Amino acid sequence: MNREDSNGETPLMAAIHSQPDNLEAFQLLLQKSNSVEVNQSSNSARWTPLMSATYSGNTGIIRLLLERGDIELESKAMDGCTALALACDNCDVDTVQIFLGRGAELESLDNYGQTPLLRAVRAGNVGVVEALLEAGCMVDLADISGRTPLSIAAEIHKKEVARALIDRGADINSKDAEGVTPLMWFFMGMPTYRKRSVDTKDCFAFLLAQKNVDINWKAKDGSIARSIAFRFKYFSGFYEPEFFIETLEAHSAGADAVLPKDLMVPMGVYHESSDDENYYEASEYHEFEYPISLVHTLEVFR
Repeated sequence: MNREDSNGETPLMAAIHSQPDNLEAFQLLLQKSNSVEVNQSSNSARWTPLMSATYSGNTGIIRLLLERGDIELESKAMDGCTALALACDNCDVDTVQIFLGRGAELESLDNYGQTPLLRAVRAGNVGVVEALLEAGCMVDLADISGRTPLSIAAEIHKKEVARALIDRGADINSKDAEGVTPLMWFFMGMPTYRKRSVDTKDCFAFLLAQKNVDINWKAKDGSIARSIAFRFKYFSGFYEPEFFIETLEAHSAGADAVLPKDLMVPMGVYHESSDDENYYEASEYHEFEYPISLVHTLEVFR
């Protein structure tokens, strides 16, 4: 009953995939023999039956498995994730609530030091994020590179996710291992997430409107938020770069301010490839000052 087939799946796992809607047949399989191993990990990802059902979003099978009473909720797959983490990846609020109701570990770490909250934030579903926060997870627990949930929300330009985190006390000025803050990560996410024009501008306004946000903080490489924004200006797909740069300038220092004289800005050429991925050519660097232009005021954030 527990032997794996050529695909590395046990009969129980195969039943989850082949007959996901046949709960009676699945229940019969569970009852047929006491030798059925419900916690056996199989396939290349080393998933348990509960993980497979979670990935499929089959709450009926999930409930049947949990009713057995001997399910190991904290079993980990090859990458160190738990069933709760998979539910977070899937943006499956219902399954997350089921696991939380069963006492799933909120701070379980995968192989990259990611908690379920970090994975939920990366998936961008505010409902799942709020469910985890309501359950009491640690809002600023970072991964192995020092990334906090808020820095990820900023990177992917998800304002409502960022709001949920900040409402629970997330540190707007948290730093990762390289000293990069959430506001800096907002701009570092531009090459990937810039096409979400409305989300992008709204998220930027929300982050900058936070009372204690430090927009002049220097990362370990000397970068500040404005220098990162200015650097990414040269991506042809950057959404309204002047808005972001000028607003940062207006918010930071006043009419006489300039960017640091030693700011090194890449002046190469960015191109769009056929698969819409940017790449950089002609690496050449110049020093220059960028004068302030107070076109935009903080009224945009009120």
